[in-house]
Amino acid sequence: MYFHGSILKQALQTSFSRQYFHPVHGVSAIAFTSLFLILRSLVSAARYTDRICYPEYYQQPINNPIYITGNPRSGTTFLHRLLTEDRHFTYTKLYHTIFPAITFYRIFSSLSAIDRNIGGRLSKLVNWLDRQGFRGWDSIHKTQLNRAEEDEQLFMFTLLSPVITLLFPYYQELEESLWVDRLPQPTRHRLMSYYIDCLQRHLYATGSEKTLLIKNTTSTGRLRSTIAALPQVCIIHMVRHPYECIPSLLSMYAASWNTFVRKKKVRSQANLHLAQLYASYYRERMQIFREFSHNYPDQFLEISYQDLVNSPLSAIERIYQKFDLKLNELTYARFQQVTDAAKHYKSQHSYSLEKFGIDRKMLYEQMPDVFDYYGFES
Repeated sequence: MYFHGSILKQALQTSFSRQYFHPVHGVSAIAFTSLFLILRSLVSAARYTDRICYPEYYQQPINNPIYITGNPRSGTTFLHRLLTEDRHFTYTKLYHTIFPAITFYRIFSSLSAIDRNIGGRLSKLVNWLDRQGFRGWDSIHKTQLNRAEEDEQLFMFTLLSPVITLLFPYYQELEESLWVDRLPQPTRHRLMSYYIDCLQRHLYATGSEKTLLIKNTTSTGRLRSTIAALPQVCIIHMVRHPYECIPSLLSMYAASWNTFVRKKKVRSQANLHLAQLYASYYRERMQIFREFSHNYPDQFLEISYQDLVNSPLSAIERIYQKFDLKLNELTYARFQQVTDAAKHYKSQHSYSLEKFGIDRKMLYEQMPDVFDYYGFES
């Protein structure tokens, strides 16, 4: 497993510096580091076992994967979980990305069989862990270990992931985690080799004949490297107005920062840096997808958040037509059932940039070309 150890060193040094140190955060940083290294060691051991017991996975092809991306809070989760109703897809659940080894997949499959024979006691424990571990996000992004989820945790094992800022909100000090595409080529090659290896293991363990369905909303800083590593990738880009996406994203991070980052000044700075980062990500995706859609028009589809919300079945039909996917009546009926149920859902939360001390004008001035390109109102 690739590991960019300098990131961890930098994160801890910054956490214990005079400017940022707080006892609560210091304890949290030590606890995270300890658990992270233990988990990483267990996963590394299991992946080594894979090489001995399942060497055939090396030959697993990754044909025409479907890759859903966009800014967080742009409809990617709804679309991703809707598409998982098609049994021709294989996709990562959260526990797959925490334990990315065929050996663990097999262990959990055996435990699931045992659980059915003991009245679901293990399932009740997992549900309890879900409630305790993700309760801060319940109303923002429903998260469960056994539910479809994006594959960002695979990159968290390397620490080259923006998600590290949920605990270490040091955007200037940890820039390497935010912009992988700017790192030296050998580093990017090792990271992507590890990523492809993870995808091969997943396909081998869950259905080698299936189409891989990926969702990732934090991959913008390494998107060029990802596209180069997956030349057959078919991309679905979800687009939503930044004035709607970014405050919702800030609320997700606030759920963590309010607990672990006790210095108000640090949280205020982090809000600004996070908003600026994702404004930069908007521009980066626009530039990348302009080029990609020109060079590979058959491998790219853009869908607006509003179009998905207004007519999800029409969006699904566009996807299947664009990428020449087979849509049978049974799968369409499942899509219809899920979308009918979703009509009754209405978010109980509204978010504003001002709540987090972010000025709309500042965001607009950072990406006026993005507003023009997508026709966003400023």
